[in-house]
Amino acid sequence: MFEPARQAAFAKDAENESALVDLQRQLAPVHAQLVALHAHAEPPLVFVIGMARSGTTLVSQLFAACGFAYTSNFVARFWQVPTVGVLIEKLALKPGPDTAPSFLSTHGVTAGWAEPHEFGYFWNRWFDLGQDSHQLDSATLARVDVRALKRELAALQAIAGPPLMFKNNTWCSLQARFLAALCPRAIFVVCRRQPQWIAQSLLQARMARYGSRESWWSIRPATYATLQPLPWAEQIARQVVDFDLAMNLELQQIDSARIVEASYEDVCANPARIVALSSEALRRLDSIHTPDFSALPPSFASSDHQQVSNEDWRALREALARTKNQRDP
Repeated sequence: MFEPARQAAFAKDAENESALVDLQRQLAPVHAQLVALHAHAEPPLVFVIGMARSGTTLVSQLFAACGFAYTSNFVARFWQVPTVGVLIEKLALKPGPDTAPSFLSTHGVTAGWAEPHEFGYFWNRWFDLGQDSHQLDSATLARVDVRALKRELAALQAIAGPPLMFKNNTWCSLQARFLAALCPRAIFVVCRRQPQWIAQSLLQARMARYGSRESWWSIRPATYATLQPLPWAEQIARQVVDFDLAMNLELQQIDSARIVEASYEDVCANPARIVALSSEALRRLDSIHTPDFSALPPSFASSDHQQVSNEDWRALREALARTKNQRDP
């Protein structure tokens, strides 16, 4: 998908990415062998989903700190051969100073090799099929190589150890029903946050990453093409509301026993609770995991307060109110 030019602090290193592609091309036969060896498991998985800026990164860090397997910033460098990345990390990388959980991030990006990564390039391989939205229609979804994806997920879980946690807003949230059918032992931790705080944070991310209110950032719902011509505040409001409607439709078609709700307020007030509830949901699916809560703080400070100018804050609030009125029956 097309992305506007990033500010220097967020720019990608094209030379580094090219070198990683070359390296992974050499490792592809090893990856194929590892997948063939481990492809027959039925993995217990945790999908952390929700709108961007709803707390998904913090929740993923809670799971990582409590002993769940996850895809790290190191493993993410091996998006085409992820089993190799997981195996190298597991066998060769020793715990060091950067493995202590920081519970910090910038627009969903964590720091340190051992911190959780959204694994976007990996999910792009399966779901980015040339469309302009992160929400695949039935015809596009039918083009996904279901067998190959299931085999890779099984191999990743088998090597990393159960249960394996993925945090990916852009693809997994809007393909939740597909993933639930693909992975019958998976649960979905759904992160929620009040729309005005999400909208404010989306605006801040636009400004920090692209230096512009008008540059789109993050999840593109199915309505994306119709939202592009709108003023920036209307874009953000519709992005938040349309995403929420689309994700809720996905979740309505999944057994409620496989869904764990995680409001940002609750996560900040009691971080251990969401991990405990998720472990209980996994237990109902015959996956036993006892979390280690020792690395978790008792609470986190909420960032739910106005952080933009009064003018921008008013524009967002008014746009959200208009959008909600238009969407309500």
